[in-house]
Amino acid sequence: MKKTKREFPEHFLWGGAVAANQLEGAWNEDGKGLCIADINEYKGNLPPEKCSNAEMTAVYARELLNDHEKMFPKRYGIDFYHNYPEDIRLLAGLGINSLRTSINWARIYP
Repeated sequence: MKKTKREFPEHFLWGGAVAANQLEGAWNEDGKGLCIADINEYKGNLPPEKCSNAEMTAVYARELLNDHEKMFPKRYGIDFYHNYPEDIRLLAGLGINSLRTSINWARIYP
C-alpha cells in the first residue's frame, strides 16, 4: 500500500473561537451594562434541564448584583478583558493564527 503524504496548505488558518460572556470578565467595569450572563448563577448540583432564567425579575436581578456569596462564573471568565495581549501571545505560541471572538453588547449599549 502506498502512503500519500498530506500537508495543510501553507496559508492554512489554525484557529479557535470564544464568546465574550465566557471569557471577558470585567463585568462591572468601564460602563458595561448588565446582561443576563452577569447574574447567571452557577448551580453545580442542578441538572441542566432544570436550569432556567424564567424566574428572573428586575428586583431579583438587582439583588444578585450585590450577592458576593453565590458563584457567577461569567462575571470573571478568564479575564480576557485585562489579559488579552498575553492570552493572544500564548495562542500564537500554540500556532493559532486566527481567533474569532465577540464583544459583549452590554459594553456597546449599556
